[in-house]
Amino acid sequence: MVPLCLREKMRNYYSEALRINASLMFKLLSARRLRFYGKKAEVGWMAWQLQVINGMRYYHSQLLAGLPWLVHGFSTRWEQRGEVWIDFNLGYGLGESAEVTEHRRRFFALFQLTAGQVHTVKQVHGDEIITVDNINANGELLEADGLMTNLSGVGLATVHAD
Repeated sequence: MVPLCLREKMRNYYSEALRINASLMFKLLSARRLRFYGKKAEVGWMAWQLQVINGMRYYHSQLLAGLPWLVHGFSTRWEQRGEVWIDFNLGYGLGESAEVTEHRRRFFALFQLTAGQVHTVKQVHGDEIITVDNINANGELLEADGLMTNLSGVGLATVHAD
């Protein structure tokens, strides 16, 4: 799961639509070997820092962190509760479930977003990028390969197989 959100205070400084195609980043990840240094992974020019908050694990890009108007995170499939590892599935690939809904709520909360603020795309392996022009996501799963918006407070998420 890849949530991205424009910070409110930067909205006036960024008027053109933001093109986000997270699948491109994941293609880079799959095309090259990851080199791990403790909790840091590097892929070519991108450096990834593992973050763990309340057992939830996600990666934070040092490259994207340089954009002051962007909040981002790349989730992992696992959550740690004490000594136990839990499947932290965030995708509705097998249908909607209360467990996935709760996982998504908790993960989006890390970025100060509610599920109603996050637009999610189902990847179709095409070339369509959807412009999000409405703050309320209404739980709709959009079919495309990328999302873009110029609205602040809107989460954009793509789901990828691990």
